[in-house]
Amino acid sequence: MASSTDSPPIASLPPEVLDLIFARLSPADRRSARQVNRSWRSILWANRYIANSTLRINPSTLTSLLVLEQMKRPFRQIHVTTSCSSDGRFYAWLKKLLLSPEIAGGVQVMKLQINGRDINILFDRRLQSYVFRNVTELVLISKPKLTPRDLMGINVDVQLPRLETLKVDSLARANYQLIQTFSRQIKRLVIQVDRKHELLTILSMSNLDRIEELAIGVNKKAQGIMEILTPNDFYVPHINTLNKLVKLEILDEANMFVQVFDLVISSAPNLTHLRVTGVEMNPNALFAANNLWNLEFLQLVARTNNPNWTSEIEFSFPELHTLILSPELMGRPGELPKLNTLAVINPTEKACRWRQTWGINALALYPDQVPTITKFYIRGVNLSCIDAFVLSTFPKSSTVLAEDRKGYVIGSLRLPDGTCPEPYRVPWTGQIEELRAEFTTSTQVKEPASKPCGSQLCYGSGGCVPPPVTPTRLSRFLRAMRRRFRMFGKKIKEDFASMVRRVQRGIFLLGAYGCSCCNV
Repeated sequence: MASSTDSPPIASLPPEVLDLIFARLSPADRRSARQVNRSWRSILWANRYIANSTLRINPSTLTSLLVLEQMKRPFRQIHVTTSCSSDGRFYAWLKKLLLSPEIAGGVQVMKLQINGRDINILFDRRLQSYVFRNVTELVLISKPKLTPRDLMGINVDVQLPRLETLKVDSLARANYQLIQTFSRQIKRLVIQVDRKHELLTILSMSNLDRIEELAIGVNKKAQGIMEILTPNDFYVPHINTLNKLVKLEILDEANMFVQVFDLVISSAPNLTHLRVTGVEMNPNALFAANNLWNLEFLQLVARTNNPNWTSEIEFSFPELHTLILSPELMGRPGELPKLNTLAVINPTEKACRWRQTWGINALALYPDQVPTITKFYIRGVNLSCIDAFVLSTFPKSSTVLAEDRKGYVIGSLRLPDGTCPEPYRVPWTGQIEELRAEFTTSTQVKEPASKPCGSQLCYGSGGCVPPPVTPTRLSRFLRAMRRRFRMFGKKIKEDFASMVRRVQRGIFLLGAYGCSCCNV
């Protein structure tokens, strides 16, 4: 029997075998494997791997002409970031890189995290005309803090003949002018707004000829009575833009749309995809959505002040495949011949209970009236035995997955043992969440290690006398104690959450399978 030492090391494998191994790795794993040795780097630097990776260009990566020549590869995505300390050489190298045939002809997704001044420097129409033939998606991300440079206007010459998707995280002046520049080309527009006049300005553009998909995100800092939309704010140009839409997504964290959800939904009669996540929603929005007969995907996740009215709504969609609702907006099933995915999502940070709403009564009608359901997903709702029993009445051909608001599994039905629950979850986040997570870097600030308090006075007998107590040492001691108390409190909170999950899991199993000791 050959020992383990007889097998050849992975470094001595032929390039053909390594190529087959690297083909199964994810892009993140390939980046890590590229740092192992030169032979692996030479293999992973092939065009077939480069095409699936992202070229990140910033002052710390583009440092010389040699690096510039190495970056001239057929990347499909580039991510350009500038800083206030960028010098003239960096901009000159970046211009040469963007004008190279490999970048200008191969890039399909371009992400720019720059301000208006840098856009003018890079794409100045007086110096050069930029043409990116294959770019289909343009993402504009502003700096974390807006500066006067972000408020500058632009005068550029950039041609993107195949552009279809434009994503903008803030409507600074430069970004707004770029939207105007490419407004006749884009089919999908993803924007984040802080003020209602920004949104109304975009919707009033008359040259959004090909617009089909619109995603709107409202930040929490937009809260205020003056920033709430009213029906009087919408005129004919706004309604005409909404009439062109086929897909609409709204993420309202500031309650800006609370009075116009029904108006916005009813103004887009051709919708096939509607995803709305808000703070509050009137039942009128459900009645408006119930009139969209072409819907294939519907998500309405929000609170409501009139939960009794939602039980009178009967959903009837002949083409609907996926239905995602909050517990308070749970309506009764009507004609849903093609519905195969049903989800109940609690959008709040606090767990809610079915008995606080009429939702459980409406949910109990779905297993019998909609036998086509193959997947049911519930998240963030505390379950009682009656609730768990209702979940167990779904057809045997359907899978049931229940999780708490943090994503921990409470219980499942008809899932194989040891199966990852990820394929059985129903994604309820949209393009706005993807835009926010595009450049979100999780930076963990480590607390400095505590230094010794000071020297101690030691005598010949072996005893040690602690140093005298000073205000500095006392404050240092109090900080250390507060830190320990925070860690202790966090541990108690995690233990309590774990206990709640165990109780919920027991309730779920009791309601789904009954009690084995008393045959209930």
